[in-house]
Amino acid sequence: MFAVVSVSNSHEANWPNLVADRLALQAKIGYTVDIITFDNNAGRETAKILWVKPTTVRQIKRLVRGAKELGLGIRVVGAGHSMSPMFPDPYIQIGVSLDDLRGEKYHLNQERNKLTVLSTERLGDVLKWAAEKGVTLGAVPFAPILTIPGITATSSHGSSIKFGPFANMVYGYELVDGSANVRKFNEDDNKEIIDACRVHLGLCGIIYKTILKVIPDIKLKFSVANIPVRKLLNNENRKDLVLNNWGVSFMLPSQLKSATQDEIVNMISESPQRIPADSYDIFKEDMSVWIWSDIDQNTVSRKKYNDTLELADGSTYDAVSVIKPFSETSNAGYVHTKEQCIQPRSTTSFSTPESDDFMESGKTMANSLHVVEEIFKNTRFHTGVTYGTLGFRWMRLIDDCLLCTTKVANKSSEYKLVMYTEIFVDNDKCEEPILNDDTLEKLLSLESRFGVAVMKNNSRALSHWGKRDKHIPGSSDRTRRQFGDDLLTFINMRNKYKLDNKNLFVNTHLKDIFRDTFA
Repeated sequence: MFAVVSVSNSHEANWPNLVADRLALQAKIGYTVDIITFDNNAGRETAKILWVKPTTVRQIKRLVRGAKELGLGIRVVGAGHSMSPMFPDPYIQIGVSLDDLRGEKYHLNQERNKLTVLSTERLGDVLKWAAEKGVTLGAVPFAPILTIPGITATSSHGSSIKFGPFANMVYGYELVDGSANVRKFNEDDNKEIIDACRVHLGLCGIIYKTILKVIPDIKLKFSVANIPVRKLLNNENRKDLVLNNWGVSFMLPSQLKSATQDEIVNMISESPQRIPADSYDIFKEDMSVWIWSDIDQNTVSRKKYNDTLELADGSTYDAVSVIKPFSETSNAGYVHTKEQCIQPRSTTSFSTPESDDFMESGKTMANSLHVVEEIFKNTRFHTGVTYGTLGFRWMRLIDDCLLCTTKVANKSSEYKLVMYTEIFVDNDKCEEPILNDDTLEKLLSLESRFGVAVMKNNSRALSHWGKRDKHIPGSSDRTRRQFGDDLLTFINMRNKYKLDNKNLFVNTHLKDIFRDTFA
């Protein structure tokens, strides 16, 4: 969920005891403690924290005991993808990486369709290993660098009405709790705590193994087509695509199709870049539509081939398709590593309830497009921005996950669906590791304008845990209101099972979100 930048031995004025605490903690746990400068993935926060990389469960237990004795907090660090303020509090918490943890990385119980994964592993590696055994996971996030506990922590998701968010795939956890005890829970023996901690926010302990439900790695057809925005705003076209396929995702790249060539040339030559205000019409753009669809399992696998996509209204569009096992297309072909320069720096996402007639998603899409058009016209993007897009995805409510963002689905509806609306911007992290004030101001403006508009348009819009921005007016209040008593239920369940009675794993942001529930 966070990204580490560099190691430092310098003293930090904001935490006078930084060096002393490092030495004290290292003496208690018996292995290396560093002081690092870290930033979250968006490059907006930078601070000195203590940093540890345990290699065994025994070392994790020592860390928990040592942190408690010294009055320090702990937050586990994942892949660095989260845009949320879920990272360790500067100067008072220890950042923990499980990348060096030793042990059996994978164990497949084929008879029970359960896969145990060590917390060192990234999603892309898990999919590859599982595929060799003929199994895979359900709809997954389009980010193969993510850690499994990081995905479950934040209710991250793919796009398929056959599945809920990734956390719905959790069968069990093995963890070290806030009292340094090893705990093992599973859905059959401990369903109430598993349901509460599927989306755990890092608050249920240090998870070192996750047991996931797997499915056969069947062949699907994965197709990509460019479809006019106005066609996708047709409720019947959209409904047919979503309901009659395994999964579907709409992405609006910043292609500027509706601008004139001269305007595009002028815009690109400007510094900073700007979309021309006069002719640009976002409703004349195309969206890239990704579709996963069922096929006969006797169909021979095929590499890329030219295909045709027909919408419910009878219109047809050129497409490119492949026929492959689901594991090979589930992340939509994304190749993303921590080392590459181009990284997401701004991501804001909301879930909203879908109606059975799909009118709700039509309203949300149209509103979001209007907002993004105004942002593109009026916000001068800095030259470091390499790519920006607006995306829409759908998932189903599976009501066994207390803090999943599918909770906003209309439970009385036939389909019980939510639509995820997301805007994100990538830029070059090698050129600008930490965003400068001008860049940050523009991204904050983009996120705030988009977030306020989405929440205004839909009173039930709920921020994604991993892509929520506390600076958006009303965002935290909306989270508290939408989850309501579920936040208290989560804390009560956590207390009942004595996972963190001293709130060792709670950072400032989460303390604010749960402010009405802590004793």
